[in-house]
Amino acid sequence: MTIVLYYAQRSPYARKVRILLAEKNLPVELIATDIANKSPEFVSISPIGKVPVLAPLPSSFFLLP
Repeated sequence: MTIVLYYAQRSPYARKVRILLAEKNLPVELIATDIANKSPEFVSISPIGKVPVLAPLPSSFFLLP
């Protein structure tokens, strides 16, 4: 299963996620997102419009409250 990562070029948070995925050698498709002009596809995945977004979230990831 390939992970899709929506990110913004200048986001330090997205940079950390990209580094982690690279270190773990996980297959990932990177999609650069313009935060100023959000696409309908991006808004449907991230309603609040923030990055980074992993989609689909792998079942092996744990979400903490």
